[in-house]
Amino acid sequence: MTSGPPGTSPRRRSAVTSPSTSPTGGPRGAYPITVVTYTIVRKDKRMTSATRRTLRHFLGDEAQSRLAGLGYAPLPPSLLSRARAQLAAAK
Repeated sequence: MTSGPPGTSPRRRSAVTSPSTSPTGGPRGAYPITVVTYTIVRKDKRMTSATRRTLRHFLGDEAQSRLAGLGYAPLPPSLLSRARAQLAAAK
């Protein structure tokens, strides 16, 4: 329980805003912030070789295996295979 402003009753700590452990191994009381990142590739334009190399790198086994050590979650296998297939089919 934490105390509120003077004249109010004590409040319970929320597990959402103040967990005792962090799934990411961060400091006590910290919680992960989730951000979804998208890459948009136009179908009506030819992809440059630099864009193709960059996407191939991000979707590659080496980059995916390093993500956890950097505090990021790798793509689930089903999504990874779909992304790789879309990249292979792109112009």
